[in-house]
Amino acid sequence: MLDAGLKNEELEQKMCNTIIAYDNMCHVDGLKLAKCDLPFQKPFDKMWQRVVKVIDRLYIRNHKDVMCKSVYNPDGKIPAGYNTVAAMITTTTTITTIFIIYTFSTPFLFTPFTPFQSN
Repeated sequence: MLDAGLKNEELEQKMCNTIIAYDNMCHVDGLKLAKCDLPFQKPFDKMWQRVVKVIDRLYIRNHKDVMCKSVYNPDGKIPAGYNTVAAMITTTTTITTIFIIYTFSTPFLFTPFTPFQSN
């Protein structure tokens, strides 16, 4: 997008117009990792905070939390004819890729598991 000559404000507007549908978006967005900036150059570092996040229409009825139904409800955010199941499949791949990139771009401690030894 930067090579296309778009300004940062235009990129941010495109991010705000992007919608991500996922069956468990309430829990993914609640992760501590989701609150951090992404390891990309500006303005892409704030991409996760700027995109619209919704729960897939197929799964929204299974969510009982009021926050799920109000914050992540696709009604009013996505036109009625949009296929959120197809969007969810694409989102699953995207979220997995983003978290893998973030995980391997930050230092972390690896402690090997030592099983109990019974006598």
